[in-house]
Amino acid sequence: MHKEYISYDRDDMKVIIDDIKLNINVLEYIEVKEKYDWYLRCLKYFGNFITFEHLNLLLKGKFSRGKIFSDINALCDLNFVKKHFIGKNSYYILTKKANIYLKNKNEGGYINKPANRNMIKSLLHLDYLILGVKDRNYINKENEVELNSELDNLYNNISNSKSFDERINIRHRNIYKVMKKLNFKIDLIEDPNRFFDEQINFLNKNEGDILSKLKSKNSYIEGARLTNEKLILDILIFDNENIQSGKFKYRILDLENIIKELYFNPVEQRVKYNLNIVSIDSNRKNNLETVLPKEIEKEILKKDKFLSQYLDSDGNLFLDNDNKKFIKSQNVLLAFNNYKVLEYDTSRYFRYKNDEIKSIDSSEINVINLALK
Repeated sequence: MHKEYISYDRDDMKVIIDDIKLNINVLEYIEVKEKYDWYLRCLKYFGNFITFEHLNLLLKGKFSRGKIFSDINALCDLNFVKKHFIGKNSYYILTKKANIYLKNKNEGGYINKPANRNMIKSLLHLDYLILGVKDRNYINKENEVELNSELDNLYNNISNSKSFDERINIRHRNIYKVMKKLNFKIDLIEDPNRFFDEQINFLNKNEGDILSKLKSKNSYIEGARLTNEKLILDILIFDNENIQSGKFKYRILDLENIIKELYFNPVEQRVKYNLNIVSIDSNRKNNLETVLPKEIEKEILKKDKFLSQYLDSDGNLFLDNDNKKFIKSQNVLLAFNNYKVLEYDTSRYFRYKNDEIKSIDSSEINVINLALK
């Protein structure tokens, strides 16, 4: 049996890790390390936030509901996790003490309750990754993916300390490497290989590569594949903003402009993207599915009409650098391929019965205001 020796200060019983004395009692540290380490990594993976419902679904088949409830509340008693409510639904966030434990540094920093918009984003994220397994496995059913395998992979990623952001960064790095290896030519960039190396370097230094700009739009690349020498990106959008359905096309155009920074070549068009839009409820999903097809069709016609100005007598695009610069500056959907709207009734967390409103804690008034808008 592997034994781990843990040092501590005999005077104040504070644990010492890598020659750093942490503000954690050694007995608490050992208890958390042996019993609850995965839970803290899980919260960290999902942005310091998880609901009991999602935690129970993620661990279904591994632990009983009673054990999960007992474990997470033990962490609350130890002040590693703090419990809050959305109506009758409990959710948990990490504390400064947990941050110290996870980072092995005393400069852990306080973690505040998430603002309304961040809370919705977190809930959409949890619903998609945990409840959306069936949808993704339906898409990949030709690979005979078992329904539980993706949740097992998610469990193992958390165990191995691979955060959601870390996995996204690995994806970005692989995309740059593939584009470099396959000699993707990018108009208006003299040395594409150097350009891809620069993006990888920015990513390694956490200085912000081009694809990281997607995060500011609540969007993430969840997959990439090569088809007929074209790179197809699957982009996930968390629809947690109050954007009118008719104006959602502008959000897609914003993503298009980011993709143009990565790859711009109107003639070869070797990069395309699909969108998975995760909406908060069925009404929003229906609105988007009603409005978006018409709006996107208009944008595609606009693109075709725009590019037709640069066709030669054989129907091929003929572009000089001035034309390329002008086209790149325009809001046209050059790389857009397809989209899908998904929803998992995330708005269930913001529904309240009239007779329940009076019993809700005053600290949750900001959440109630959101629910009643």
